[in-house]
Amino acid sequence: LIFLFFFWRKKILLLTPVILMLIYIASPLPAQQRVKDAFSGKDVTFGMRTALWKGGVKVFKDYPLTGCGFRCVDLVHSQYPDPTGYIERYRGMHNNYIQLAVDTGVFGLTSWLGIWFYFFRFLYQKAVDLEEQDSERWIIFGSAAAALAFLTGGLFESNLYDSEVVMLLYFIMALPFSGSYNQRSA
Repeated sequence: LIFLFFFWRKKILLLTPVILMLIYIASPLPAQQRVKDAFSGKDVTFGMRTALWKGGVKVFKDYPLTGCGFRCVDLVHSQYPDPTGYIERYRGMHNNYIQLAVDTGVFGLTSWLGIWFYFFRFLYQKAVDLEEQDSERWIIFGSAAAALAFLTGGLFESNLYDSEVVMLLYFIMALPFSGSYNQRSA
C-alpha cells in the first residue's frame, strides 16, 4: 500500500497513520486486543517466533558460511537447548531471512538478497523507461507490490518453502518482463 502511495500520490502517504488508526478503531475487539498485545510484548505467537529466531541465530553462528543444509533444523535441533520446546516442535524459523541463513549460510542469503536487489532494480529501470501515463507501469507496480508483500510476510513466516505461494509469486514477478517493446500496439 505504501509502495503504491509512494509512486502514485505522495501526499496520500501522510494520511497513512490516520487510515491505520481508523482501521484499528473499526476493528472488532479481539483484533484490537491482538494489536495491543503485539505492542506490549504479551502476544504468545510473537514470543514463539522470538524463541525460534533466537534458536536460528544460534544455529547460524555454528554454520555461518554455508549453513547446515536444507531443513537441517530437523537434524541439529537437539544440539541447541530450547526451554520453550518451540524449535523441536516447529523446526522452522518462521522468518525467511533467518531460515535461509540457517539453511544456506551467508553465501546463500547474500545470493538470495542479490536476486531481489536486481529484480527491483530491473523493475525500476523498466518503469523509468516507460512513459508516465503508460498502463504497463501498473503491471510493474503490481509485480513489485506482490514481491514486497512476500518479502514482508517472510519476516513472520517461512513462506519461501511453500510451493503454492512462491509459484504464484514467480508468475507475478515475470509479468512485467513478458512480451516485447517491439510488440506494442498502435
